Amino acid sequence: MPDWKKFVADRLHLTALEETRQRDLVDEVASQIEDLYTAAREEGKSEAEAVELASSHIEDWSAFGAEIAKADRLHRRSAVDRLAERSEESLQQRGGLGIDLAAIVRDIAYSLRGLRNSPGFTVVALLTLALGIGGTTTIFTFFDQVLLRPLPYAESDRLVALWEKMRTMENASVSYANFLDWKERNRVFEYIGVWNQTNLNLTGSGDPREVAVARVSASLFPMLGVEPVLGRRFLREEDRAGASPAVILSYGFWQTHLGGDTGVLGQALTLDGHQATVVGVMPPDFRYPPNMPEVDAYAPVGLFAERWAQQRGNHPGLAAVARLRPGVSIESARDDMQRIALELEAEYPDTNTGSGVHVVSLKDRITRGTRDFLVLLFLSVGVLLLIACINVANLVLARNTSRMHEMAIRASMGAGRNRLLRLLLTDSLVLWTVGGVLGVISAEAGVRVLSSLLVDEIPWVFQVALDLRVVGAALGVSLLTGLLFGLFPALRLSRQDPKPFLVDGVRTTGSLARTRLRSFLVAAEVSLAVALLVGAGLAIRSFSKIKGAELGLEPSNVLSIELNLPEASYPDVPERTEFF
Repeated sequence: MPDWKKFVADRLHLTALEETRQRDLVDEVASQIEDLYTAAREEGKSEAEAVELASSHIEDWSAFGAEIAKADRLHRRSAVDRLAERSEESLQQRGGLGIDLAAIVRDIAYSLRGLRNSPGFTVVALLTLALGIGGTTTIFTFFDQVLLRPLPYAESDRLVALWEKMRTMENASVSYANFLDWKERNRVFEYIGVWNQTNLNLTGSGDPREVAVARVSASLFPMLGVEPVLGRRFLREEDRAGASPAVILSYGFWQTHLGGDTGVLGQALTLDGHQATVVGVMPPDFRYPPNMPEVDAYAPVGLFAERWAQQRGNHPGLAAVARLRPGVSIESARDDMQRIALELEAEYPDTNTGSGVHVVSLKDRITRGTRDFLVLLFLSVGVLLLIACINVANLVLARNTSRMHEMAIRASMGAGRNRLLRLLLTDSLVLWTVGGVLGVISAEAGVRVLSSLLVDEIPWVFQVALDLRVVGAALGVSLLTGLLFGLFPALRLSRQDPKPFLVDGVRTTGSLARTRLRSFLVAAEVSLAVALLVGAGLAIRSFSKIKGAELGLEPSNVLSIELNLPEASYPDVPERTEFF
């Protein structure tokens, strides 16, 4: 018997296919020819006749090879197809609900193949969705973590910020003498404390350097519900003039300057000529004060307050923060602080006449400079997402119109309107889901870029990063928009009479209703785009005017220099008065 594999391999040229696939096809064709040869011999034909019959079964090997290659390309399954097929078989074996789920898996696999076979439509639609969903997810991350979430402190809804209102100034920092009276006389606060910031000179451990120090009341850390990772908090007796200087290090300073030495407790640091004992190290994620991008160390504010307590009219840049007692409202706190302000005005008319106290939630105080900005950004990207959705809906409507012949064939073979509607909705949901995934991926990079650009606008207490909550919201929005913007085109298409589209050669550009719908979508998209561009133009113009506004002075070639002089060496230098 002839070597039919060699016979087929010499004639069937499938060089465009993989070598393994070529061998499989050669084996399959050789097996069929061998079956013809065997059948001819069993019928009593001679060897020569049987060979002639089998070898002449295929007349044009070139055309036959081309057909095999074409069929192989059409029927070759991707990894997604194979996975979907295995999932469908598994679900069908379970019966009941599994059969319905198997049909859904089959529709999803079909939709993915459709996207793969329409690369132009797929690329444009997915890029549009990735832009809209990615931009919205990026801004929503900031909006959520800065404005919606609570501050990273224990029961932060009970934390309030306080500052003074003077007769000549609406917003002033807190007088330390007034703060001591607030602390003694209030009836609404569980804790109350003050803080300010300064720079002190560190010497005696390598090269001299300037360290950023937050001077805080001993009550601040228990008020915020935070414990040091090493050592302890400040004691009450350490927060007064004349006490032994103590210092608590930030985690970053401990790591970078002291190498994370766990034996740092009890060591002395020389700050502005004074020996301060290290009593603790704060956690790595602790961030306070909110307006200090870097804090190297914390010191008790009372150590510096001897002169402040004696000068009620001195406002040394102190900010006050307090924790409300359980059940006490901010309105009640304002009334109580107004009572104290009136008492102090009667007792100290020279410094407190016309003075008052502002009381607002700490969250509102921290975000006061970013709230309007983030709300405006969020509304803008919301319009951008709507434009993207309308754009993709228009693309889907045009694509569905071109699929009328396919839908007509399905309807003629018994597919009901609900079946066609489910198939079209699956197409839309798959498209929007893939777009949502791409949007989330782009949002990860967007958050990092925007965080670097807004480093001065976003209070440092907020460490903005993409998380599962925002990712879930983004994918949920993707599914919802896919359902909303895919439902109407799908309903339109599923209601069409399939008969005209079964006529060979019929082509259609869409009914009057579809044309009107597409025109409406285009008009809505253009209107929203114009509104967004006008808003952006006005914002740019306002920014340009602010940048070019007259300052009343010539700032070029003018330098501002600030020197921090150690009090031990310069005791006669007065403490400066600071206002917000």
